[in-house]
Amino acid sequence: MFVGWDWASASHDVTVIDDRGTVIDQWAFEHSEDDFSAALARLSSHGTPAELPVIIERSSGLVVDRLLEAGYPVLPVHPTAFHHHRACVPGPEAPRDRGSWGGADRGRAGAAVRAA
Repeated sequence: MFVGWDWASASHDVTVIDDRGTVIDQWAFEHSEDDFSAALARLSSHGTPAELPVIIERSSGLVVDRLLEAGYPVLPVHPTAFHHHRACVPGPEAPRDRGSWGGADRGRAGAAVRAA
C-alpha cells in the first residue's frame, strides 16, 4: 500500500491506495494536534508504519518529522511532480480533485518500476 499526503498550512488531504491503485481510504483533516493524532491512528489501521510509505511534497517540517517519528518511510516529491502526476493518468479511476491521490499513485508507479 501507498499513502499520498497533500500538505497544507491549514489542512491536509490523505489517500491510501493498494498495489493496484485502488483507493482504500481517503480523508481530509485540519492542521491541529488532535486531528493529526487521529490521522496517524487511522493510518495505523492499514498496516504497520514500515509497510506504509508516505509520499509527500515536503522534505522537512513538522508533518514530516511526526511521520518519521511514528516509523513511516517518507518519500518527498517535488510539489510540481506531486500534483502533475494525477493529470497524466488516463481513465476515470484518477480522482483528479485529490492531490494526495496523485502522490500515492506516484509512489505506487515508482515501486513498480523499481521491482521490474
